[in-house]
Parts: sequence; structure tokens; C-alpha cells
Amino acid sequence: MSFPKNKDIPALPDTFARRIREQFPDEHRAFTSALDQPPRTSIRLNPHKWGRIRHRPDPPGEPVPWSLNGRFLSERPSFTLDPLFHAGSYYVQEASSMFLERVLAGPGSVLHNEPADNGPDDTVGRRSAETPLSKSTKAPSAILDACASPGGKTTLLASLFPDALVVANEVIRSRVPPLMENSIKWGTGNIVVTQNNPSHFGGLPGFFDIILTDAPCSGEGLFRKDPAARREWTPENARHCSMRQRSILTGLWPSLRPGGLLIYTTCTFNPEENELNIAWLLDQTGGECVRVDAGIRNDADIRSEPNNQAGSNANRNASRQLNSVQELTQGRVIGYGFHPHRTPGEGFFLSVIRKPDLLTHSSHNFDENSSNKSFYSRSYDANISGSVSGADNRSESGRSRSRKRGGSRRTPPGASGRSSADRQSGGPELLTPEANILAQTADWFTGDPFTWYHLGERLFRIRAAHFPLLQHLSQILSVRHAGSEAGRILRNQVIPVAAAAFDIHLNPSAFPAINVSRDDALRYLRRENLPVPPEAPAGWHLVVYEGLPLGWTKNIGRRMNNYYPAEWRIRK
Repeated sequence: MSFPKNKDIPALPDTFARRIREQFPDEHRAFTSALDQPPRTSIRLNPHKWGRIRHRPDPPGEPVPWSLNGRFLSERPSFTLDPLFHAGSYYVQEASSMFLERVLAGPGSVLHNEPADNGPDDTVGRRSAETPLSKSTKAPSAILDACASPGGKTTLLASLFPDALVVANEVIRSRVPPLMENSIKWGTGNIVVTQNNPSHFGGLPGFFDIILTDAPCSGEGLFRKDPAARREWTPENARHCSMRQRSILTGLWPSLRPGGLLIYTTCTFNPEENELNIAWLLDQTGGECVRVDAGIRNDADIRSEPNNQAGSNANRNASRQLNSVQELTQGRVIGYGFHPHRTPGEGFFLSVIRKPDLLTHSSHNFDENSSNKSFYSRSYDANISGSVSGADNRSESGRSRSRKRGGSRRTPPGASGRSSADRQSGGPELLTPEANILAQTADWFTGDPFTWYHLGERLFRIRAAHFPLLQHLSQILSVRHAGSEAGRILRNQVIPVAAAAFDIHLNPSAFPAINVSRDDALRYLRRENLPVPPEAPAGWHLVVYEGLPLGWTKNIGRRMNNYYPAEWRIRK
């Protein structure tokens, strides 16, 4: 049974439809028809939190073929009214973009010499013995998500590589708050949020093992789910995006180590923004594309399937089949396309490029005319000229529009950083707290060794191995958040802050807890005060729903003061 046609979206732009007929001559009718079907809803479970939910519920829906924790839902619920969403137990993410997990951690990962058994054989295919492999076998210690907001790929990377430091950068100031909120609620503590122009990363030569560039694009992959994407699309805008994408790649490439991997993604079908940009990058840098084990099916097998259209039972049950991601090759270019009539997710393109091991002058010899090197800074410096102060003030593709997290829209309390204008003049000093401060927090967290530091009254913790990296980053970039904020130092006392409640290493036995019902959880998330429990001790309490912390409340005798951040509260 097929989905009914989505009547709430405008017709496809004529110029786009003509190009699709030329680009997919044998499949254009199925392609454009699929774009008129309703989109599917998908989530990705937080592997560090889902198993901690009381009564351990079964994962909802059907599995996404290329992601161990990805799930297709049968319908779209109200995520805003689900306390487990606000607790960070899952992330609402478009399924196609979860393919990043397949690339980096699936069977035949581009990071390993041998195929890795990373999941059931019946969910994805296996690598053939003759498939070329990447030489990038070093376990990543530093990863950059260069265009990161709202944080879907950032949180995926943070879970896939818990030992790595993940730098999540967002150049547009208004997009930084949701990125920070999502990073904090995911709770891994290995994320640094920055707000910088891509060219600023030139001050970190060879720093990153992996760079993910989810480039701003013309948004054709969103035509099924976002009416505005159709209305805003023009050929001129697509060309504009292609220029901007090359400028971003030009700024980022020097910060990738020799032998490292650049993963380029868009949410468009446009070759000018996809294959042609990859060909340009290979010509400019001497890089080479890396083939991915995508579990790709034979084209003849796909065409022979009955009812081969979006919404058919074949696509609805894709989680029980090999996926039908299409490998796109053109000369030295290798990319992977997610097309609406073949895959159940939205439009997506991905290519993996390996940087040469031996650097020569030509490795960074970008053609100024073809790269439009200054284009990005001309367009976007105005968006990064400011920085949120340290005072009390926090779908995934389609980066041509603002992207937000559920019902949370605003700046979190205590967003740190400094103006990007002084990013290379030496950052704020990361100070070691005094012994009496550390003694108060001695039993707050468990897990691997970590380093405490403070910026003014704000107290943070970060993995010990990540601290030297953070020190270096803070001298070059505008750092807005790093590691996990534990508390505020007020009159020599440490007051817990919201971020501490979401940290997966929090020791819940260190604090009295209030276990709340769903109704009370929603009241708390609206910043309403909870009733004082009988015999509750004075002071700070952890608010817990179904085994997962939501934040803090303080018993001051006659009432429980709600300390959930006002900027995160739900409004319905």
C-alpha cells in the first residue's frame, strides 16, 4: 500500500524537473513521483542512555538499515511532549544522514584494513574482497564537524568515537544555541562547540584526523518534507551554493592531517554541488576518493521489484533488506546518493576523500578563481562578529535554512566564548580549581580520568587526554562550550548546573533524587515548581523521569525551586 500524495507542497520547479529528466533518464518518473510522497520520521537512540530507561523498553519502529541505533517510526509523535526526548535518550534525525555511521563504523569501515562485524548480517551487506580500502587506519583523536548545527552528526560522532575530541563548529550565530543544547543533552562530554569561519581553521594545520563538511546547499533533498525548499529553489541559488561549498573546503583542508579523511555531504541531488565539487577538490589537492561498503544492490534487482516507489511495502520494509544507496562514479570521483525512489530517507550525497600522506606545495595550492576563497568570509563574517558572554544569558540536512531542536530554540545559560575577532590573540586561561572546590565535587562523576578547569565562576570537566587539545583550540578558535559544565562557584560553594544532570558520567547516588511521573516531568520542563516531597531534605535534588535525569530543583523549605534553564523550557 502506498502513502497518499502529499497535497500540502507546491509543484516541483520546472527547471529542476527538466534537470532530473536529464540526470535520471530511466527513472525520472519514479524519482519525481517519490518527491510527492509524505516523508518518513526517524530517530537515533542514544546508546549511553536508552539502556538506562526504567523497564528497558524495546526500541520503537523499524531499524534503519545503515545505523545500529537508527529507527523509522510508523508516525510522527509530539517529541516536544516526550520527557525522554528532553532527557537526551534519542535524537530526531533524518535517516539518510545516519549513513555516516555505516561509513565510519560499519562493516568495512573506511578507518580499518579489515571488515568489522558491527551488526547483524541481515541488516547491511558485506564488503567484497576486491574493494579498495582507505589507508587511514589511525584511530581518530580529533574530529571536526565543520557545519554542525543542530548537532545530529555531531552527537553521532561523539557516540561512535568516545575517545576522540569532537569539535562542532557553526558559523551562523543563531544556529549555535541549538547545537549547544543538543550536545549538552547527549551527555558524552567529548564535544567542543565553536563559532568560526572555516578559514579560521587554517591556524590548526594537520590538527584533525577526520573532517565532516555537511555543506550548506540548495536543499533539493528536502523537497519531500519542506515546502519552503521548493519555493526557494532557483538555478542561481544552486550555483551560489556551489561557490560557497568550494570556499568552505578551501578553508578547512589545511587543518586535515596527512592521510586523514574529509567526508563531504549535502542534501541535494545537484551534480554541480556534489560530483563536480569533489572533482574540483581532487584536482586542487591531489586527494583520492575512498570507496565505501554501502551494501549496494544490483540496479537490475531494484528495477525488477514490484511497486518500486516511495511508500511501497518494499521501501517501508527496507530495514529488512540490503539498502539501495546508489554509488555515483565519474572519473576519479566516487560518491553515494540517496534518492527518494530508491531509499526510504530524504535526499543525501556523501563522498569520502583521503588527503595525501606526503604533503607537497600543490596539496594546498587552491586556484583562487575556482575556489572563490574569500566568498564565505564576505558573506558570513557579520554573523560571527559577536560572542555570547559568560554571564547568565543556550532534520539535519538543508543547511540553507535554520535548523532547530524540537521545542528548544534559545541560548543556554552560561554560553561561554569570546569574539571570533580576537580568536588568534590568545584565548581565556583555563584555570585549575582550588582543592576545596574539587573536594566538593569528588563524588559527582564516575568514569575515565578527567581534568577540572574553570573560567571565572564556571566549573568544567573534560577527559584528561582532551585537555591539551582544548588548550590549543582555545588559542585559535572562539570556543563556546567544551566538555561538561559541572557547576558555578559562588562564595566558595559549587552549585550544580543543568549540563551536569545530562552527563552520562554523573553519579546519581551523589544527590537525592525526585522520581516524577510524565505529567510532573512536563510541568518541570515548563519550569513550573514541583510539590515538596514528604521528608525531602533541604538543598539540591536531581529530577528523574524513568531513570533519566532532567535537571535540578532545590528544596528551600516551603517550595521546590525549578532550575531548568528558562531558554530550554517547553511552551505548550
